[in-house]
Amino acid sequence: MPLSIIPAWKESPFLRLLPPFIAGILLQWYLPLPVVWCWIIIIVTSTALMALQLASVHLRFKLRYITGILLNILIILCASIVTWYHHPAHIPDALITRYNNVQMIKAVLQEPLSQKKNSHKATASARELYHDGKITKTTGNIIIYFSRAVDPREISYGSIIIINKQLQPVKSSGNPGSFDYHRYCTFNHANFQVYLQPGEFSITGGSETRGLKKFIFYCREQVIGVLRNYIKGPQEAALAEALLIGYKDELDQELVQAYSNTGVVHIIAVSGMHLGIIYWLLSLLVKPFRKNSTKWINAVIILAGLWAFSLLAGAGPSVIRSAFMFSLIVIGETFSKRNSIYNNLAASAFMLLCWNPYWLWDVGFQLSYAAVLSIVLFFRPIYNLVYVQNKLLDAVWKLNAVTLSAQILTIPLSIYHFHQFPNLFVIANLLAVPLSSLLLLGELVLCAFCFIPIIARWIGELLNFLLEFLNNFIQKINAIPFASWTHLQINVSQVILLYAFIAATTIWFSVKDRKSLLAGLCILCTFVILRTHSFVAAFAQKKLIVYNIPKHPAIDFIEGRKYYFEGDPAVQSDKMLRNFHVEPSRTLHRISETFSLPGLIGSDGFFSFHGKRILIMTAKKTVNILQGTQIDVLVLSQNPRLPLRDILQSLRVSQVVADASNSNRNISLWRRQCEEIHIPFHSVADQGAYTLAFP
Repeated sequence: MPLSIIPAWKESPFLRLLPPFIAGILLQWYLPLPVVWCWIIIIVTSTALMALQLASVHLRFKLRYITGILLNILIILCASIVTWYHHPAHIPDALITRYNNVQMIKAVLQEPLSQKKNSHKATASARELYHDGKITKTTGNIIIYFSRAVDPREISYGSIIIINKQLQPVKSSGNPGSFDYHRYCTFNHANFQVYLQPGEFSITGGSETRGLKKFIFYCREQVIGVLRNYIKGPQEAALAEALLIGYKDELDQELVQAYSNTGVVHIIAVSGMHLGIIYWLLSLLVKPFRKNSTKWINAVIILAGLWAFSLLAGAGPSVIRSAFMFSLIVIGETFSKRNSIYNNLAASAFMLLCWNPYWLWDVGFQLSYAAVLSIVLFFRPIYNLVYVQNKLLDAVWKLNAVTLSAQILTIPLSIYHFHQFPNLFVIANLLAVPLSSLLLLGELVLCAFCFIPIIARWIGELLNFLLEFLNNFIQKINAIPFASWTHLQINVSQVILLYAFIAATTIWFSVKDRKSLLAGLCILCTFVILRTHSFVAAFAQKKLIVYNIPKHPAIDFIEGRKYYFEGDPAVQSDKMLRNFHVEPSRTLHRISETFSLPGLIGSDGFFSFHGKRILIMTAKKTVNILQGTQIDVLVLSQNPRLPLRDILQSLRVSQVVADASNSNRNISLWRRQCEEIHIPFHSVADQGAYTLAFP
């Protein structure tokens, strides 16, 4: 029953420890405390706790609530300190604090090159900084993009290179509602990036590798070679690589979107489901030998298999988290007489957050734990709703019960992060989950028999047929008009309310408690009120947004729940460009396209919008404006040829905005000119999107 978590709370120390620890992580990130104050409060709190332990039994019982409060404060502050020390700026010799226009940087590539559209990408670890003849040790990651002119065969994992080009700080686009790429890179200690052409770096010829990591990359290359050799279809081979080892560089982006829209994208991201299949397979293999005297040997075999697969899959964060979680479950089942799945889950989450507290913001971390907890809580009640006597039909219903139960706690997070809900996820998962499990096992068999070409060829042809069938099935489901509910927008407070509603209704369904039903209805009413308020606010909004899209001008005039677009037509026609840069903002503002707005007058670069005059100057369009005209916002786009100084002298400009289609040289020049005459200047490329809200 779902309420089994309540008694488990008393018997699971990690379950009680985890909430204050998470609170401490959040506190340190959003309301950072000086680390010195944290240590002082910890010392005072610890002293108070020790003093309470020396008191009489009667006094300790009387002050038991004070003891609980002090313990929670201690845990919160310990989490805050762990978070503080994990921040890149607080690591000794960190690149983010040491780098300052140095001449050269020595770095070591931490992975093989991956192919991008116009470059080769890799992450490198900085080792030394060279400046004025001095060598300074440093640590930190650099995201490197190598030009297509660079021969990728000359560079590999472990290659030591000398960079003689200025690094650029990693920035987010700053577009409303967009992914916070800067925070993501900060959490991965990668605060700088650089684009390298031949001649801007040199290869020393040396190599710095780690045996285990080198072996992992070697195994991945061998596995990819086997899959591409025996699975002939390009898309089928790409899907096979994603299923087995999480290699997604060759996957078609539209196919990935189809998997996402139908709610089965989890099968192409090696994580909990894949480890669960491996765990189930290994459990079947050791089941005949499951005796009390040999149970620890079985545990070692299962653990070895789980971690071997994790290393083969690339040992990414999501894989390691899942492997660690299943490892604790195996250890708990083997050596603990009073094993609690809730305690095992909480223990794995606690230890992983101690290792890297910033995993708390990782979407994979959130969804994997939400899915597993949801299955543990709700699978049995959902499965018991329908009794099926036939074993085959029962297996089908059990699979659906797992899918339905996993969705309960992941729906709020999925809507919050991805702004969509797959309406046909049950139908898609009904075939995709068992078929992907069969494909995963088939790929393992293919790798095992790759040294026997005849058998491997037969297996490869069968896998190719099944992979093609799976792709076609998902694409047909995605083609159904109501396959997904898109452009959903909820905030953090609404996510919390959804979880509170789920908790209240779960208690009501379990014990028929009227108070829980009343609480659930009140929470639901609050949620509806907040949603209604957000829609009312959307109808009243009036905004101008100049987006940050490299090499492309893009402006949205927003009035109510409609927008008028002015800019490069490619931004609207290119799905990837639109979905990545402007669609998050339009989802956030709840707007749809229109070709006219009541408050917008003008065209060809000169607009009047609710009393504000906006002039868009480009190299292709020349707008004739009377001298002395008041311009509230001057947008410079695509490197206009007219000198800005002359424009500012002839017009009365209140604000200058340079979009990301201009060159860095022009932006720097325009910034200096505006500063000289004290006119506000906003560079979209440097400061993020420019937003002007109208009263």
